[in-house]
Amino acid sequence: MAWSAETSEGFLLAATVAGDRLAEQGARGVTGPAQVAVQSLVKRLSALPKAERRRQIEAISQRMTAPLGAVRAKLPPRALSLLSPIAERDLADTWLQQAPPPRLGYRAEPGLRQILSMIAERGSWHA
Repeated sequence: MAWSAETSEGFLLAATVAGDRLAEQGARGVTGPAQVAVQSLVKRLSALPKAERRRQIEAISQRMTAPLGAVRAKLPPRALSLLSPIAERDLADTWLQQAPPPRLGYRAEPGLRQILSMIAERGSWHA
């Protein structure tokens, strides 16, 4: 069974969130066409400069991130500003205006944005 590019990218993102840089460990756990697909993606990304590789991984993450649903949790303005890329534009603009600016050069890890969106939609840490 062949893996789609999206499946390989999802595998790479899961490995990245788990701290497995470019799925180097996880790729050993798949075989056949799936392993070829993952290793091909890893090889392509490994050849990029660090900043470009990070940009590519962020782009993959944004393509795979579902739009933010109803926000039920009361989150601090800075947390909401981190969710602005996946929120409706008007809501995102409001959140960005209310939040203090991030430190120069800060980029949120994809896993952080994912966790914050789960908390926002569920309404608490305990759901």
